[in-house]
Amino acid sequence: MFEYWMATDLCSMPDIHRITGRAFTNDSGANKIGVKVSLGGEPAALIGDVTANIILPTGETVTATGDKDGNRAWVVLPDKAYEVSGKIRIFLKLTDGTSTVTIGAAEGTVYQSTTSEVI
Repeated sequence: MFEYWMATDLCSMPDIHRITGRAFTNDSGANKIGVKVSLGGEPAALIGDVTANIILPTGETVTATGDKDGNRAWVVLPDKAYEVSGKIRIFLKLTDGTSTVTIGAAEGTVYQSTTSEVI
């Protein structure tokens, strides 16, 4: 599994990080996207549930459940995130009660790795 980690400080709005590596159609659980969260430069305690919205090139949204440990939160991209080639956008969210905060945002590209005609 390939991992991509970004950093976010809760004292400022999160940036959208550009994932320079590539993902490929028909992959499954191949990429772990995570964020290290701080508050004023110190590790932040994360409370709540981690989820991700993954926007496909078609405009459809795939949701995924993530996990956390200390000040790190992550999601492993599900099969559906790899179904369509093109640019995808990934938004990691933390939900605590009625509050939902985007703690990490990234965009990358899924490349076609097969065709419908196999010989």
